[in-house]
Amino acid sequence: MSNFQIHIEILQHIFESSSQAILILNNQMIIIKANLVAQSLFDFEENEFENKFIEIIIPELMKKTNSDMNQHITGLWNTKKDGSQSLISLQLNRIANEKGFDTVLFITNNTDNLIYKLALEESQKDLLNIESEGNLGNWHWIFETGERYWSDEFYRICGLPPGDNRLNAETALTFIHPDDRKMALELVTQTIEKHIPYNIEKRIVQPNGTVRNVIARGNVDYNSKGDPVRLSGTMKDITILRHEQEALIESNRKYKTLINNLNGIVYSCKNDIGYSASYISEGCYAITGYTSDEFLNGSINLGNIILKEDRTDVKNKINKALSQKNHFDIRYRIQCKKGTINYIREIGCGVYNDNGTHVSLEGFITDETEQKKTQEILEVRNRALEAAGSGIVIADALNPNLPIIYCNQSFTKITGYDQSEIIGKNCKFLQNNDKDQPQIKTMSIALQEEKPCQVILRNYRKDGSQFWNEITITPIKNKIGKTTHFIGIQNDITKQKTAEILKDDIRDILELIAEDATLSSIGNKIIKSIENQLSEFATIISIQNPKTNMFEKLLKSKELKTLSKKFNKTEDSEITLFQTAFDSNMEITITDVASLRNLINHTDLIVASGIK
Repeated sequence: MSNFQIHIEILQHIFESSSQAILILNNQMIIIKANLVAQSLFDFEENEFENKFIEIIIPELMKKTNSDMNQHITGLWNTKKDGSQSLISLQLNRIANEKGFDTVLFITNNTDNLIYKLALEESQKDLLNIESEGNLGNWHWIFETGERYWSDEFYRICGLPPGDNRLNAETALTFIHPDDRKMALELVTQTIEKHIPYNIEKRIVQPNGTVRNVIARGNVDYNSKGDPVRLSGTMKDITILRHEQEALIESNRKYKTLINNLNGIVYSCKNDIGYSASYISEGCYAITGYTSDEFLNGSINLGNIILKEDRTDVKNKINKALSQKNHFDIRYRIQCKKGTINYIREIGCGVYNDNGTHVSLEGFITDETEQKKTQEILEVRNRALEAAGSGIVIADALNPNLPIIYCNQSFTKITGYDQSEIIGKNCKFLQNNDKDQPQIKTMSIALQEEKPCQVILRNYRKDGSQFWNEITITPIKNKIGKTTHFIGIQNDITKQKTAEILKDDIRDILELIAEDATLSSIGNKIIKSIENQLSEFATIISIQNPKTNMFEKLLKSKELKTLSKKFNKTEDSEITLFQTAFDSNMEITITDVASLRNLINHTDLIVASGIK
């Protein structure tokens, strides 16, 4: 059985075994499921609930619900199958689904509480006629005869079966909690002497040590002479109610603690000019400098601290949201008690009564001042990065592929790639196939060891052209020392590097001349040097024959050799002209290049040979 099936069975078991009546309604408020307690409460069989509209059995429910996802509703009457009614309260929870909302009702029968309320409001003589119903016990004491009477429910409240002789005139006081006995005796004495009925909450200790909370009420009857003749009263077990009250108090305490520890302000206020607060949490002091008492007693209002320049915009946005019955999410500035300006975000909504009339605003206010300052600092830094002359990239060090997550405009200008072509790639793509560079290994080791480094590499632009790239890499660590990013600063130093290479080449050529090297060796070195400096050109070196006074080809670059071989394979007459020039000492002049239409068809040969 899968975990899902197990969870379903558990939920089904909870649903069926719950001591509360539970109804599940669809988004049209039609009953689709009822547990056994609900069937008993409403006196319907399970199949009789199906497709029944909730207002049939709880007529006033729809009038007391609102749009809240969770709502506690009291003072409702349910209608049973036989037409009789009982007082109930319920907890309504809405659960979102693809069609809207399902509604779950947890229903409590409050008939017993109603009987208790009526018992407290009725006179003493009427209460004497009420027997054990709703945990309400009765008793009386006839002074002249010493006769005492306790109802069956009174015995049960004391933890005894009806008629148990452990409850008698001598032991009755011992059932009262020791800490409450003095107070109970004083009130009875006061009732007899001053003809004042008593109403007291006290504790009863049962023989097994269980403590019950009760409300006891009593009165004295007098004869015609004014002498007391009988003391009678009732005792209501309110233990469950007291526990619920204590739970509610504890819940309110936790709720208040939670609200006061939130990093913001929880409020409820009127939608008037000053947004007069009826409730505001203690977080208001940290954000505004004013205490909650100052807001609640009217010394200051929320509307008064909004900057004048922002008030109209705030008002318009709140009223627009209210007109559409939507939440509002607004940002504005306030002036704090010390005169400082804070940036505020407020999220709230309107509160409406049963008639749909707007009565107040409720919401949550947070201070975004620090975020605003941080955002401004980041914007300045971003502008500085974009304005920098060097290419800057940031790579994600937590990803083993070290993808680029940011590059500035200078980097795109240096490389010729658009930002969309760069983000997500490793910087290795700039190396093309030129991987056999010693400093690539130096850089890789530094990255693996998460150390800074500086290298100079041959990189290649989008158009294939080479450039010399001076790269400085710096690891960025977080608070716990873990490397999270690498920042790479790149400078195109092609001019400087080319100048250095030219100096080295000139020195090498001069050394060859000094060593009386062959013309071929010197010529090859000169061709290599020229091609290093002028990558857009191919080179031919010719030497003048003193006998014929003609220039004879001495050396030519490998690009021309490659192209010559390719031209030999074509029979095009126009290409033959170039072939003759490449392979001989003849000078060929073309006066009208545009007339050589077929040359365009052989552009691929020229490009493939390395000539541009």
